Amino acid sequence: MGWVGDLGILAAEDGLVVLDRRSAIQQIEYDRLMNQQGGITLGAPSSLELRSDERERLVAVSSVLADVGVKTEAFGGGTFVVREAPSGIAPEGAAYLVKWAIENGRQAEDLSPSRLRWELAKWVADSTDDRAEPNIILKGLSRNLTKPPVEAKVGGTLTLDALRRIIK
Repeated sequence: MGWVGDLGILAAEDGLVVLDRRSAIQQIEYDRLMNQQGGITLGAPSSLELRSDERERLVAVSSVLADVGVKTEAFGGGTFVVREAPSGIAPEGAAYLVKWAIENGRQAEDLSPSRLRWELAKWVADSTDDRAEPNIILKGLSRNLTKPPVEAKVGGTLTLDALRRIIK
């Protein structure tokens, strides 16, 4: 196993497999969020200044946000605060998701909890330090995934069992 920039090259039983670091982090985070229920209260909530149309959309999508552990409340005027977020998610990540939901959902039916979790996982991957330890990524893949995030195959297939053997 080796890393070239953001690509991980793994020797699988039947050839080589190339993994994209960002995609791997996103998949790990998505799987973690899918297995998590509710949110935790933030010690330092994020505040959002919203226009009246944005406030209406926030009210419309608040139930699906709550399904993924993000809870907001009015703070006065056009200010809302994000009070709860999924465990391990920074307040700015929860605020990002609220803004994203406001922009992309007119009503709760426009969004699904799994779509919101994927968007939040994408935010985590985008904001993760590029020097994230490769072995931590591989361990996360082997523990959490139902399937490895294979970006490209070079004559090989990476199974979860093979991935687990590689990192032991």
